[in-house]
This record gives sequence, structure tokens and C-alpha cells, in this order.
Amino acid sequence: MIKDHIRDYATEAFRLYKRENGLKGYALKLKRIADDRVKQSGSSGVSKPTEMAVMYLQKLEEEHSANIADLTAVERVLFLLNYKKKIEIVKAIEYVYFVEAHINIKRCDIQDRVNKASIEIPASERNIYYWLKNARDLFAFERGLRR
Repeated sequence: MIKDHIRDYATEAFRLYKRENGLKGYALKLKRIADDRVKQSGSSGVSKPTEMAVMYLQKLEEEHSANIADLTAVERVLFLLNYKKKIEIVKAIEYVYFVEAHINIKRCDIQDRVNKASIEIPASERNIYYWLKNARDLFAFERGLRR
């Protein structure tokens, strides 16, 4: 069996997307952090507080560029799947990766979620694993990861 070295990374990217309420939610979070830093710093020689906020935001975007790229790739994957009317794959992602995204995955969690999704969608477990692999492969392509 060929090792899927992208699997865990892509899975966590989908879960991050759900935890952060997508790319827009993450951008708002970074903006709030930048605004808080401006309030905490008071005046530091920059004539306009908005200018300082923009500087902080740019620095945060540089520091978090990997997360932003991951979220952008997940958003693109979901858009493409919806555009191509691959709703069953989107449902599989929602049932398996988006459920309890704020809690660490334990052993057998994915298997249990796939089992539940197979009943809810309905589809075979094999199909759900196949759809999730397709979503991860599409994520890897959109993110520019080496396969």
C-alpha cells in the first residue's frame, strides 16, 4: 500500500477551516489581533493608528501565511466541488472533517464518522473514503503540495 503523506496535513487543513469559520473568519481574527496590538501599544511615533494597524496586520499575515494558504486552498476545493455539483463529497467532508473540529482526533474517530456518514448520505464506507481522498488530492493540488 502506498503511503499517503498528504492525508494528515489535508485533514487538519479542513478541520482548521471549520474551526476558524473559513478564510473570512480567520482574516477577522487577525484583524482583531492587530487592533488589540494597536490599543495596547498606544502611541509609538506613527502618526495614524490605522497605519499602525495595517503594519501589524501585514506582519500577522506574513507570520500566518501557511494557515492563510491552507484556508484558501480548502475554500477553493469546496467551491470547485460545489461548482461541479459534487455535493456528496462536500457532505462527506462535513460529516467526517467538520464535526467537532475544535477537538483533537482520537484513534478510530475518522472511522466512526465515516460509518455514520455512510448511513446519513447514504453511500458505502468505501465510497466515502474514496471521496475524502479525492478532496485531499484536490486540496494538495490547490495548495501546491508535492504528491
